[in-house]
Amino acid sequence: MELNDVTRELDLQKMLLNGESISEIVQRWEVKVFELEGMVADRDAAIRAQQQRIGELKQAATRGGGELSSNESIISQQAATKTDPATLAHLKRIIHQCSRSPTDEQYAQLVKFICDVLHLPSDDSLVLMEQLKHHTPRYPNSQALR
Repeated sequence: MELNDVTRELDLQKMLLNGESISEIVQRWEVKVFELEGMVADRDAAIRAQQQRIGELKQAATRGGGELSSNESIISQQAATKTDPATLAHLKRIIHQCSRSPTDEQYAQLVKFICDVLHLPSDDSLVLMEQLKHHTPRYPNSQALR
């Protein structure tokens, strides 16, 4: 058993002694894992976008440099807005998590991810979040969704 494993076990025992239920601990850890998965997916998407941009710049440089033509610019914009399987899988995971145990933090994360995928400016993201707060029922099993 490694030191990290022992430390985690001791932390778990402390939480149990302090009266926290195992379900609360598991839920807190699930949220942390979910946040970390989101961060990793965001970084992966940023890396892919940077690699794509580097490839486009290399191609432009080998063609004699200069600026991209209007057709090349449109193609690069279309490529940037396509959603890859990893992005769709991450979005599906966020939606699934929100449908199981919705929290304000998870709704915020869902809206942020949707806005990132759609390349919405921050002003539109804030407007979307406010609209969802007013029009989304607090619990997904409410009458409004039936």
